[in-house]
Amino acid sequence: VYSGDNNDPFAKGSITLSGTTYKDTCVDSSTLNEYWCSGTTGMVTTGSCTAGCVTKQGIGVCASRARVCTTAVVESPALT
Repeated sequence: VYSGDNNDPFAKGSITLSGTTYKDTCVDSSTLNEYWCSGTTGMVTTGSCTAGCVTKQGIGVCASRARVCTTAVVESPALT
């Protein structure tokens, strides 16, 4: 299940894999783990939020539109 933000680091989003929900999360004050789906595969992009990463209603977002991204793909089971 994809509660989508269209892989937008400035909008809250989450995915659910095998009954576990993964929310966009601030790793630290300037780094965001952005969860999204590619077909039925759960993905995560780790990016640097140049204006800071903030948590809103329990979900992380970048504080402004300026962002530099480094991508990492996390293998996960197919969505159910």
